[in-house]
Amino acid sequence: MQETDHTAAFFDEQPIGSGVDSAASAMTEFRMAIGLYALWIGLVCISAWLGQTVVPRAAAIVLLGGIVATNALFLLIAKSSVVHQPPQATVTLAQCIIGMTWTTLCAFLITAPGELIFGMYVSAFMFSVLRVGRRTLLHLAVFATVSFSIVVLLREIWETPGSAIWPTLMKILVFAGVMVWLLLYGRHLYHLKSHLSARIDHLQEMIDRVSQAAEREHLTQSFNRHYILDSLAREKGHTDRSNRPFSVCIFDIDDFNEVRATHGPLVCNRILKLFARRVRGELRAMDSGRSGGHRHSFGRFSEEEYVVILPQTNQSGARRCAERISAAIERAPLDGKYAVMVCAGVVEYQRGETIPELLERACDALSLARSLGGNQIVGGEPGPTQRADVIPLHGRKT
Repeated sequence: MQETDHTAAFFDEQPIGSGVDSAASAMTEFRMAIGLYALWIGLVCISAWLGQTVVPRAAAIVLLGGIVATNALFLLIAKSSVVHQPPQATVTLAQCIIGMTWTTLCAFLITAPGELIFGMYVSAFMFSVLRVGRRTLLHLAVFATVSFSIVVLLREIWETPGSAIWPTLMKILVFAGVMVWLLLYGRHLYHLKSHLSARIDHLQEMIDRVSQAAEREHLTQSFNRHYILDSLAREKGHTDRSNRPFSVCIFDIDDFNEVRATHGPLVCNRILKLFARRVRGELRAMDSGRSGGHRHSFGRFSEEEYVVILPQTNQSGARRCAERISAAIERAPLDGKYAVMVCAGVVEYQRGETIPELLERACDALSLARSLGGNQIVGGEPGPTQRADVIPLHGRKT
């Protein structure tokens, strides 16, 4: 049973060189096939010039016309959109079979040395070694061996009838041996590729972890201050180019110093984690209804202040978002026992202002919300004199 599994594992249908199909890889595949045909034609021309090969005019027209026609079809496939392209392994298989077919016709239509035909079959097979599944590669090796055997046997019968068969059988054995070696070599390359792919995946996973660690702060796994500032700069650039709004909300847990003094730092850390988790849940729910690819960003801006960046959102929309988050925090105690409320400063980016100016307006709005007793949302407006629109929430503390 173990031996059967091992054989199945060797002759599976996974491409040795599998990867992401794209228009670029399809064109690369097509150029390689054209290069192989050009090599064959060049060798036939050199052999004919040396007097080793005879190419009748009709045979040349048939072969060249067929090669041009089939490669024109493959060019159309390579030029088509990626969505409509067949899998790259299928295209490679078709190229390989058609190449062997033209080699077989070439062997019957022209008079060429056996070494030239041998090389054409081997090179057509090698074209597919790294691009098709290993079971398919086995079938191609059998197809190439049978085709070569038929060609050399029939040519031997036609050209030298009655001659000894052993030299011809020796050619077939040599060709079969080469195919077996190429299959084993393909297996070796497959294992090397699999090992390399596993190492690349592991390296990518490590890079992702390092990137995530660089973007997020440890306690709440929210984006850190550096990431938030970078995101604000990107959103400012998008807005300056497109005139689409974006807004910022800064949240603060009410009376958090009293919570720390009452419950201690460990409980405070737990509350911050739960607070961040609930805010992210609300933002994901709001993101799921967005038709565009812009996502909300949530991060820890200071020890107790958290920032939400709202792309393509004006101040009115940002207020509704802040109300929704505040209501979600107030709706149920964190961990079932820590009842907290938040205040927030909400501002919309104004063209021409800097990121520090935007954050200063948001912090001023948040400070006003704190001074009003908490559980408030204050929307700051730009201008020489800061105006604020105070939105009292249900259950405001007195």
